[in-house]
Amino acid sequence: MQVSKVSDPFLQRVELAQSGKQRLAEGLAEFAKLIGKFEGRQREEFIEGLAEFAKLIARFQGRQREEFIEEIEAIMSADGVSGSEPSATQPPTKVATSASANSGTKTDQAEQLVMAQPGITSRRVGEMIGRSRKAASNILSAIVKTRGSIENRDGGWHPVAKKPPKGGQLRRSIVELMDDEVGRGTGEIIKAIRARDPDVNRNSINAQVARMRHTNPPLLVQVGDGEHGPVYKLDKAALAQVAEAD
Repeated sequence: MQVSKVSDPFLQRVELAQSGKQRLAEGLAEFAKLIGKFEGRQREEFIEGLAEFAKLIARFQGRQREEFIEEIEAIMSADGVSGSEPSATQPPTKVATSASANSGTKTDQAEQLVMAQPGITSRRVGEMIGRSRKAASNILSAIVKTRGSIENRDGGWHPVAKKPPKGGQLRRSIVELMDDEVGRGTGEIIKAIRARDPDVNRNSINAQVARMRHTNPPLLVQVGDGEHGPVYKLDKAALAQVAEAD
């Protein structure tokens, strides 16, 4: 009776040994390329560093060792070190997402997933990029420090919210809105500005309107009373004076 390759323990060991030899050969080839970049004392220091790393990694066993290596890969990926193309024998991890997270480094993939799926967890990111939850969390934390494009809140990872405009930018937005010489109350100004940029805080707009009413000369002048309070218009002559003073 013929024994299948999958179920025969001996054949399994032979297959693992062959696979291990192939990976070792590929690793040695990459190592030869890498060490060839160093000369003299730099090469000696590089080899000494590898020896220390070998001692360090020897302290870990099994899954602990795998997680340690994944952490090192995460740090290297975040620093832009491990951006090489995958070998022909190791196809890239497929990630089903509209963010095209199956391209680029693991760092790029993780960042794209957060952008496409706000609130995604470290565990889910790890599953989709082929890393453990801990390694994915390290990659995401590195993105926070190096790129500042994402943040961890409410139990998940989110794109960093766009910062509201500063006072000068907000004043320009109100000036652009009021340039049509239509009278508006504070509530209408807030509604119109937030329609353009929902991230702007209502209180910030209210405070800016108050400042524009009390500049010298006032940029917003009351021209009447509406259903919900005073109605203002932009004083273009005052705006010209303020612009000259600035």
